[in-house]
Amino acid sequence: MLELMIEETREKMIELAMELGLTAKETVNCSQQLDVLINLKLASTCQYEQTSNYMMQEAHMFI
Repeated sequence: MLELMIEETREKMIELAMELGLTAKETVNCSQQLDVLINLKLASTCQYEQTSNYMMQEAHMFI
């Protein structure tokens, strides 16, 4: 779901930039929204990797 939101927001930002320009308020706002979504995705990915690494370390204790 987050990936879809990122893609839709990215497409919207590109359209706004082409229509209104890169420095238009609407384009900048959309870019900031995209930044938030990407940061959420990265945070969830890092959280998953940290949890996965921890679980693998714990599993080695039982082997």
